[in-house]
Amino acid sequence: PYNPAWFAAWVEAFQAATRSRGAVLVGNSLGGRIALSLLAERPALFDVAALAAPGALAFNPFYYWVTRTATGRALFQ
Repeated sequence: PYNPAWFAAWVEAFQAATRSRGAVLVGNSLGGRIALSLLAERPALFDVAALAAPGALAFNPFYYWVTRTATGRALFQ
């Protein structure tokens, strides 16, 4: 159940519960992907967004090799 849509819904519910508006949205990696989901669905909730390397946008074979293979992990630990 924990995917970008779930986290985006949680942030939306938090904002509604706290009655906050005009928030600054900052996200890195998965947080950046969640931020993109929020910005696409509800852009009026945020004044500013800063994203650093939003994750899960495309498959990266080099990243996969470095993090998922024994050779890659041995070379880049």
